[in-house]
Amino acid sequence: MLLSFRVENHRSLRDEQELLLTPTDQAEGDLPHPSEITPLRVTGVFGANASGKSALVKGLRFMERMVSFGPAGLSARPRSLFTDEDDEERIPREPFLLDHESADRPSGFAVELLLAGRRHSYGFTVDDTTVVEEWLHLQSDDGADQIVFEREGLSFFYGEQEPGTTELTDMLSVEPNVLLISVLANAKPTMFHSDAVDALSRVRNWFRRSLRIRHGDMSLPLERRLPPVNDPELLKRLVLLARAVDTGISDYSVEENQLTEAEREDIEERFGKKRASSVIQRRQRGRVTFHHQGASEHHPLAYANESSGTQALLTLGLVIMNLLERGGTLVVDEIDTSLHTLLSGSLISLFKDPENNPNGAQLIFTSHDTSLLGRVHGHEVLTEDEIWLTEKGADGATSLFPMSSYESSGEENRDRRYLVGRYGAVPFVDEDLLIKALRPRSVPLEGKLVGEETPHAKGP
Repeated sequence: MLLSFRVENHRSLRDEQELLLTPTDQAEGDLPHPSEITPLRVTGVFGANASGKSALVKGLRFMERMVSFGPAGLSARPRSLFTDEDDEERIPREPFLLDHESADRPSGFAVELLLAGRRHSYGFTVDDTTVVEEWLHLQSDDGADQIVFEREGLSFFYGEQEPGTTELTDMLSVEPNVLLISVLANAKPTMFHSDAVDALSRVRNWFRRSLRIRHGDMSLPLERRLPPVNDPELLKRLVLLARAVDTGISDYSVEENQLTEAEREDIEERFGKKRASSVIQRRQRGRVTFHHQGASEHHPLAYANESSGTQALLTLGLVIMNLLERGGTLVVDEIDTSLHTLLSGSLISLFKDPENNPNGAQLIFTSHDTSLLGRVHGHEVLTEDEIWLTEKGADGATSLFPMSSYESSGEENRDRRYLVGRYGAVPFVDEDLLIKALRPRSVPLEGKLVGEETPHAKGP
């Protein structure tokens, strides 16, 4: 489970900011023993537009991609044919851009995880081409901090190990721009038998198998959002979910797509035998069609023709079902673009209920929906420890802070107090400029627009 996430010099997060997923009384003073830690199951991050909420999510996404795939898995930029720059060596980080110093300063990312009953503290700092630092610490049974390994550049230091222990850096070369934890992807587990490898494997597996990050804009391609065709029980549960929120879906059917022998031979000829099997399997995958209740009968509707809201619900539902089954951490950016307030409130309650969430799955989300700060269905949605706020200063840097840091946070009507600026983190709106920017061009303007004080020079 995720206990905290720290990020520094990433997008608008210039100074180190930390999101804590533990109650306030456990975050202060000496750290409790792992057996006494009670991680929060739900955390909501609220703030104005462009205040840094998505920057926080993208920071965790950067860390996940760097751990899982290295720099190559982060860069979407095509390699240049006209410069000497070696794009393979670059780390496509996004430092704070509104001052001159931050571009040359490393960006830092760190998490604290509760894994196998022990606290794991893992993190790294990077510049444009190099892993500057990397470390992994464990909390021992007596509560002391135990160094698993620490790295500066290509110098590695390991904590106490059994004599004759073989470490990753004794057997494999580590590139300057690659994390030690990522080297595990190219190593055979039987080659190494050490506490460091075991601990690194646990952390890497958490990033790859237990962390799921989703955005409310349905950015995944359609083929990656299609529901599975070979799991009838899961499809029945998706129909129940769709019926629960009145989408009009009442049933489903699966359409098989068997290829003829001639079609198989054509695929083998076009793609070669090595790739043909995966292409054939994908084309024979079949298709799920959901049925909607009409005036007098059921009507089939292809998934691609469902509304974007229904697609978002079903996609998120698949992730949540899987997460609640085995535990893990789900991060949803802009949850209010996918879900209605009442549905979001019910979803939050589901994660907070130990009976329905026996494996301690966590939900972290960002939102503009201030209704979630108050009551939904007559119940308080979030406690003060579960509410975090983002605010951008005059210098463009984001600050992240919990609502519990305010003395008045325990008062009623938190949503109204938030909207009037009692806790900060609300946008300043200049209504005169807003009207000038958006009104029809045919309506005369009074006063000058931004930039009109210095007219552009006209050409000849």
